[in-house]
Amino acid sequence: MGKSRTVIFAVIGVASALKYHYKKSPDSEISRTIRTICSHPRVVEAKQQASQKASDFVRAQGEALTDKIAEKIKEQLFAPRTPAAPAAAASPDPASAPAPTPATPHRASSNPAALAPAASPRPKAR
Repeated sequence: MGKSRTVIFAVIGVASALKYHYKKSPDSEISRTIRTICSHPRVVEAKQQASQKASDFVRAQGEALTDKIAEKIKEQLFAPRTPAAPAAAASPDPASAPAPTPATPHRASSNPAALAPAASPRPKAR
C-alpha cells in the first residue's frame, strides 16, 4: 500500500511539473510530446473509461443517497403517532408541573377600534 501511494504521488508531481512547463511554453518539445501522448488512442480510451467509471460511481452513490433520504422522509411522514402521556402521569411531583395559564376573555369583534377602551369625551372649549 505504501509503494502504490508513492507511485501515485510521483505521477501527480510529474504531471504537475509538465503542466506548468506546458503553460509556460506551449511550443516547446516537451509540450509537443505531451500533446502526442494525450492524443494517443490508448490514452484517450483509458480517459473515457475512467470518466465513465467515475460517472457511474457518482450516479450510484447519488441514487443510494436519494433512496436513503426518501426512506427517512417516509418514516417521518407515515410513522404512527403515539398519544402524548398526561402531564400528571409524567411528573408525579406537583412542583414540577407547569403552571396553569390564565384564561383570556373572548371578544366577539375582530375590529381593533372596537377592542380599544372608550376614550373620555373632550371638554368643550369656552
